[in-house]
Amino acid sequence: MRLMLTLSSLLVLAACSSEPEEVPVVPERDPATTQALSDQIMVDPDLTQQNEANAALTGGTDHSLPPIVATREAIEDAKLEAADLVGGSSQLKPLGKTSEQGDPLPEGALYSVTEMAKLTPGTSACADSASFTAMWAAKMPKAFPVYPRGNTIEAAGSDTDPCSLRAIRFLTPVSTEDVLAFYTASARKEGYSTSHLLRGEIEELRGAKGKGSYAVYVRRRASGISDVGLVTSGVD
Repeated sequence: MRLMLTLSSLLVLAACSSEPEEVPVVPERDPATTQALSDQIMVDPDLTQQNEANAALTGGTDHSLPPIVATREAIEDAKLEAADLVGGSSQLKPLGKTSEQGDPLPEGALYSVTEMAKLTPGTSACADSASFTAMWAAKMPKAFPVYPRGNTIEAAGSDTDPCSLRAIRFLTPVSTEDVLAFYTASARKEGYSTSHLLRGEIEELRGAKGKGSYAVYVRRRASGISDVGLVTSGVD
């Protein structure tokens, strides 16, 4: 009797399993998730230096960045926000290719905001005293904010007298041309001069007004993502 019941149960299960599987419904993208992915992503540079040689034994940690939202919709939305910040899309005029050449940036400046900051005149002492924290990206001057929806990967700064330094690196799916057009328009809107030159694989935009100065370093990664370094000194 027990055997017959077992066989009957198996037959019932087999009949159930033969029914077609229900196709899962893929929900629309959650607005909260979209906002979280588009927000600035902060990384503590001290954590990136951790030695994880024994991660397999200890469990380790995962410092990978969330993916950058590079859909056409996300890019267009970022560009619209950038246009609003400078007074309209008519202000965002492409700079084109520059004929001015400068010395290539030192390799260390491509990966360290403090080394990058030292390239801006008058900031060497301030760069040495800079602290690393996410708050500096949120405290960028009004004239030189993080490009809308940019993913900040490193931020440093100092307000120790007489320093007023901000140095950040961020990534954006927006083209390098659009990034440079935005910072050119923003600088001119606030009365800063602009100078555009090529330094190896890096395009540099820099200028000054009174005691304030800024520099923007932009390069296009092989993936098409724009890698941007932004330094301000003495800018309110």
